[in-house]
Amino acid sequence: MDVEGFFDHVNHQHLKTFLMERIADGYVLKLISEWLRAGVVYLNTVTYPEEGIPQGGVISPLLANIYLNKIDESWSELGMNQRSGYNAQLV
Repeated sequence: MDVEGFFDHVNHQHLKTFLMERIADGYVLKLISEWLRAGVVYLNTVTYPEEGIPQGGVISPLLANIYLNKIDESWSELGMNQRSGYNAQLV
């Protein structure tokens, strides 16, 4: 399975909820939130993303894995990998 455009479409609210399950330090959570909303300059125009994880950042792979781990857990909790006739596995 390939999640096309994954980094571009990560939901910030869901990611923050997942992070709050493990991080109690409000300063760290705020820092990550600000980093996710950092301005992007393209052709002399600045935009502020409302979704997605910046690609190429040192923390981006970690945030992606946190998000994907929750999807994997939900997949298993729903029994999607045990469904008769489907045997759908996330790799």
